[in-house]
Amino acid sequence: MSEEPQDPLILRRPFLATTGAIINVKEGTIDLCLGKENIFHFAIKGKMRKPTVFGQAFYIEEMGTPADEHLEELPPGDDEEGASPSTLSP
Repeated sequence: MSEEPQDPLILRRPFLATTGAIINVKEGTIDLCLGKENIFHFAIKGKMRKPTVFGQAFYIEEMGTPADEHLEELPPGDDEEGASPSTLSP
């Protein structure tokens, strides 16, 4: 018997919606129900890649309400619809 390939599994929203997937973000699991007898359990918490910003990795365990000094007011008239990447500041 040959080993199962270790190819990445990419599940997009339409597929998950039609197959009856149960996604538990807090536990880091996906239960994929394919019929009554076929239920696949995926533990993704340890498999997630941590994104890098300028070579530094960041991972957020829990996010609370930001403090007032971390909030930034947008000037009047700016909204997301008219903004383009060239006009947004990092």
